[in-house]
Amino acid sequence: MIRNRYGLFRSGLACVIKMVRLRHIKYALLTAWMAWLSLAFTSAAFAAVPITLKGEKGDGYARIVATWPEDKADNGISLETEIKNGVLIARFSKAYSVTTNTLLSDLKDVIALVRLDPDEHTLRIALRHKSEVSTKRSYNLFAIDLVTPDSTAKLPDLISRREAELRQMSEEQKLAALRAEKVKSIPQRPRPAIPLRVRAAETSEYTRIAFDWTKPVGHKLNKKGNMVELVFDRPAIPDLSVLNVHAPRGLINASSQVKDGKTFVKLGLAPGIQARTWQDGAKVMIDLFEPKQDSEPAPKADAEPKPGHHAENKEAPVITPTLVRQDPSPGNGIIRARVSRIGTDLQLAFTFAAPVGSAAFRRAENIWVIFDDNASLDLTELQRGASQHIRGFETFQTASISGARFQVPPSTQIEVQVSEGGTHWVFSFGERLGTPPRKLKLYREADGSGPGILIADLPNVTSIHTLDDPVIGDQISVATALGPVTGVQSQRQFVDVTALPSAHGLAFEINTDGVMFERHKDQVIVRTQNGLSLTPTARPTHIAVNNRAHSSIALPARNATPGFIDFAGWARPDTDLGFNENYDALLRNVAAEQTDPQARISIARFLVANHLAPEALGMLELAQRLDPMLVQDAQFRALRGTANVLMHRIKDARADFAAQTLNRDPSAALWRGYLAAQMEDWGSARREFDSGREAFYLFVPEWQARFRNAYARSALELNDLGATKKQLDEALAIEAQKGTRLRTRLIRAAFAETSGNIKEAIRHYEKVAEAGYEPLETQALFQITRLRTEAGELKPKEAVNILENLRYRWRGDNTELEEVLALGKIYGEIGDYNRALKAMNTAVKRFPDSPVTRRISSDMHTIFNNLFLHGGADDMDPVQALALFYQFIDMVPIGAEGDRMLRLLADRLVDFDLLPQATELLQHQVDNRIRSGQARAKIAAKLALIYLMDRKPEKALGAIRSTRQARLPMALNQQRRLIEARALVALGKSEHALELIETDRTREAAILRANIAWQSKNWAMAGPLMLGVVNKYTTRLENLKDEDANLILRTAIALSLSGNRAGLNALHQEFTSAMAQTKENETFDLVTREKYLGNVPVKDLAHTLAETEGLRDVLKRYQQRFEPSTGS
Repeated sequence: MIRNRYGLFRSGLACVIKMVRLRHIKYALLTAWMAWLSLAFTSAAFAAVPITLKGEKGDGYARIVATWPEDKADNGISLETEIKNGVLIARFSKAYSVTTNTLLSDLKDVIALVRLDPDEHTLRIALRHKSEVSTKRSYNLFAIDLVTPDSTAKLPDLISRREAELRQMSEEQKLAALRAEKVKSIPQRPRPAIPLRVRAAETSEYTRIAFDWTKPVGHKLNKKGNMVELVFDRPAIPDLSVLNVHAPRGLINASSQVKDGKTFVKLGLAPGIQARTWQDGAKVMIDLFEPKQDSEPAPKADAEPKPGHHAENKEAPVITPTLVRQDPSPGNGIIRARVSRIGTDLQLAFTFAAPVGSAAFRRAENIWVIFDDNASLDLTELQRGASQHIRGFETFQTASISGARFQVPPSTQIEVQVSEGGTHWVFSFGERLGTPPRKLKLYREADGSGPGILIADLPNVTSIHTLDDPVIGDQISVATALGPVTGVQSQRQFVDVTALPSAHGLAFEINTDGVMFERHKDQVIVRTQNGLSLTPTARPTHIAVNNRAHSSIALPARNATPGFIDFAGWARPDTDLGFNENYDALLRNVAAEQTDPQARISIARFLVANHLAPEALGMLELAQRLDPMLVQDAQFRALRGTANVLMHRIKDARADFAAQTLNRDPSAALWRGYLAAQMEDWGSARREFDSGREAFYLFVPEWQARFRNAYARSALELNDLGATKKQLDEALAIEAQKGTRLRTRLIRAAFAETSGNIKEAIRHYEKVAEAGYEPLETQALFQITRLRTEAGELKPKEAVNILENLRYRWRGDNTELEEVLALGKIYGEIGDYNRALKAMNTAVKRFPDSPVTRRISSDMHTIFNNLFLHGGADDMDPVQALALFYQFIDMVPIGAEGDRMLRLLADRLVDFDLLPQATELLQHQVDNRIRSGQARAKIAAKLALIYLMDRKPEKALGAIRSTRQARLPMALNQQRRLIEARALVALGKSEHALELIETDRTREAAILRANIAWQSKNWAMAGPLMLGVVNKYTTRLENLKDEDANLILRTAIALSLSGNRAGLNALHQEFTSAMAQTKENETFDLVTREKYLGNVPVKDLAHTLAETEGLRDVLKRYQQRFEPSTGS
């Protein structure tokens, strides 16, 4: 601050010098005078107060004492301290100046550095040790205590000179001094009372009074019977005329007065009215409301009506009796949403302090989520990351609820989960529902079709609210509830109200005035004063469905939407002529206009409308030759795409309808949705059908039904049962061809199966099977077989016989592939993996482009991996398992999993003594598959061991040396050196081998040294070496391992051949009892007898026991150490 002050003065002085040089003397004098005034006044106004700092040390603590001048101690000085990253930050509320040398010398063991910030308020002290900080104050003294975390020292008191004097005074003197200080601190002139604006508003549930202060002000509420007193910390003159002239509901009168610098507002309340206050910035609000009752009121005028009884209350259209419950808001009144992403889905989790009702529903392009609590919703985490499912959102809050409105794409759905009794709510946004909501029953109660009421069964309903929709500009009535999750699966439309689709709770659009909503136990009742008109609204679309003559609709649609195909109008251009006459007329037109591509497009339309797709594609190709730019024409691409659909050329059709010129066309969107459904791309199909829903009724009934079927199948695969049922109802109302109607019934069967009604599903499938329509009969029989097998009615072998017959009854489409997929699963379950993989592999090769093929291929890889990666083949005959592997070797996965599978197979080959095949697999891995240095070195060591077992030491040495690298783990390096030494020994280079393991003191190295001495027949060296290994590494147990018993026997032979009777006797005495339990007992007894045997028999034993330790044992220990079963 001082720096800034003198910087200002220097700038002014520079301006004066410049003006003098320019001979502006008058302005120079004026500028100099202003600079001097600024320096004088800023010096007086912003002068820093000098203080002193000193340090004190005690047992387990250090104290910093800041001393302010006594005449400045009453100026509202405060101190804040904190420690961040080992730096103590002490911040005073007043500016000060200080020298820090004394403090540094007093506490040099505690403090490393002291610095005062340029703002002259903040002191930063670098600490040498971790400490905890606390502060004390005594008048003009401030103490900052630094205590070590484990210290139990008691900090001394801080007593200033003024406080010490007060302690020595009598009580009368002390009171007099305090009064004098209090009088001195009272301002000479009280703050003037300012005008205060007051506003009032009423809702159906409460009255709100707002006091509009110009800045935040402290306040408190005192309650005395039917009178409440609102006390503000500032003087003001509130304008209470709005309250007294037209008193709002619940208020009788209002008055105010100013006293001791505060404003007292007294409000007289009507009997039974309570009040609560809250603050929003500078505004202070007080709400007047009637407390909620614990039980239903007595059956008088205010009694809650029973179902079926008409209400007489005209003034309160929404009746929401609620129970008194624990406040679900946390202490700070903010509920923070926890955002998580699972794949492409987005989850929002809200946790309340107590159970709270909720509702989630969809209206147009918005999904609403509301709660029975007015806590503020914090969606900060959602703002940080974009989501494909939420394009924007807005939170809102009233006196009784809080909620959020999310703008979403048409394909996005919401799923609700509730736990912990209603305190934890999770809302998932995605294209597929994991678990559809429990269906909410909505039914009417009326005599015939006349006036009546609607009743909705909503378990644990909590409240009914009325919301304003700012997008549409009307109101919505919403019923919230606790669990279980219950919702309306599809929109239900009535004359007076419309029930919106919901994931939980209930939401109504209000179509007429006077609609009332009531809560009665676990039901929501909808009524009007004279009863509801429950006749469903007429749907002009049904009229369009039943109208076979579509030309009145199709003609304008053709101009507005290029993707529309007018099958009815194009099939007979001249309705008075038959097919041949129309075709001849179009051909004559083509002959007359040989260079006009439109003539060929006209005949292509005629052919497409009559389902002659190959001929239509030929005409379109001729038209494109005449005009290559037709490829950019939207109608041309739509027409060619439709011909490809009729030819079942799905890829070509998708390419045509993906043209840029058709992107915004609703009719083309229906074709794209239909094609996506054929490819089992259910999410894309759902989005496209939603985009093109306005074009459904433009098409002929047959294609309307096909589109509806595909739409229903897509929604079913995404578990949107509400949309599925709606599309099935639409499809059933259409007079389509027999095959299309039967496909609708198939989807109805799948819908029943998904809903858990297996008997109804089988009944629908049986109807299709009995219809005599061969293309679908096989599919229906297959589904019946599948369901009965899953239910246990058919044994797997019986199901296999049926499916094998069905497989050859109808061939060439997805039905055959579905049957093969089911066959493969059953064969896998009964252990016939060869047939399972053969059947699946045949289907995959026949139909490589089918979407079902992807599922079959996935199942094949799952079976193969379970067999050869997760131990499934261990129970198979080894030869059959290997034959199966080599038959389907192209299914070995890419990457680490495939490498591990090949290593496991190599182990099986070693077990069968197929060493060349094992080395071939591992050598391929080392040379081509594995790039990681450490992993490659591991596999090379294993390869070298198998080469040694196959008596190919030169290749073993090459495998080790070709994969050398720095920074391998010590244990792996040690094993690689031992294997290299074994290879050198096998090549007759024992001296090099000994040099390689000279510094190795492990058991393996010691045994290898003994082996080298054994092979060189140096018994005098081999005996002691092997005896040392036995004494150091072999346990004296009754149950010796085979390898330990073998080592002890060989040691005895070496000692015997070297004539070392003392060592031989010691070995005999030490291990006789342990060796007696092994198969080497007789040989050990023979070698260690007191009688000397001579060279001949002992040499014969030496030749039979060629090595101290077998290579198989070495390989087994290497695998246990470096290749755990879960590793790669």
